[in-house]
Amino acid sequence: MLKKTLLLVSVLAIVMLAMPSSALAAAKKSVIIHNDTEEDVKVTFEGPETYKWTAYPGKYEKTFVEGEYEYSYTSCGEKHSGDIEVTNNGQTFYIESCPAEEVKTKFLVSSHFGENLSVELVGPEEYSLKVELGVNKFTDMVSGDYVYSYDACGITFSGIVDIQKNGKTQMTLKNCERLLLLDFEQPVPTKLRVANHFGSPVDITLIGPLTYYATLQPGLNRLDLVSGSYTYVYAANGLRYDGTFIVGKTGTSLVFIPTLVTTVTE
Repeated sequence: MLKKTLLLVSVLAIVMLAMPSSALAAAKKSVIIHNDTEEDVKVTFEGPETYKWTAYPGKYEKTFVEGEYEYSYTSCGEKHSGDIEVTNNGQTFYIESCPAEEVKTKFLVSSHFGENLSVELVGPEEYSLKVELGVNKFTDMVSGDYVYSYDACGITFSGIVDIQKNGKTQMTLKNCERLLLLDFEQPVPTKLRVANHFGSPVDITLIGPLTYYATLQPGLNRLDLVSGSYTYVYAANGLRYDGTFIVGKTGTSLVFIPTLVTTVTE
């Protein structure tokens, strides 16, 4: 009996020694866990073994017995599940970042054009903005980078504008005369002589390649303006006056009287 027992033990020992090490202990592989969120995520792997752990933000390594697993976790308020086969060292298990939060803000567009324009924006959302002369405020805009385009001066202007969350982003559409001045020459002021025949000072606004505000005293006034076409607006004796004139490169004279405005180009 003792001989039989010793023989059985010897046979088992020989069999155990002959078996490969993988049969004695399942091989383990190193997997790179990459949590790209900003939150702690509880993860479960179920397969040859069951693993439950917390994946902290960032990247690190964790070992698993090789084989096929079903994974599950909750991140960014949503449940995720699927399959992964652990076969090689250096595999990556990736927890994706949360979608960017949509933030609504305001956007200001200042136009120097007398006619209405349509500004097209393509980015996180698509907008077609109707722009009038002056400052235009648009609310409920989704922040982010946009490609803009609009047609003016016989060409299409385009570029990139970053509509920021703070609501302070502003874009200026320069009129054709202003663009010519900026692109081809430095603005050279010329003389504008204005005769005020009203009996009191007059506050006047001049809108053209540049915008000017001035107070005209009774009598002759001299202003330095960039040459170009202008619109003037002022009020006197309870009435509103407006019109247009051209400032030539050699100078221009205006005469303001209660019933008439005359222009003399030198």
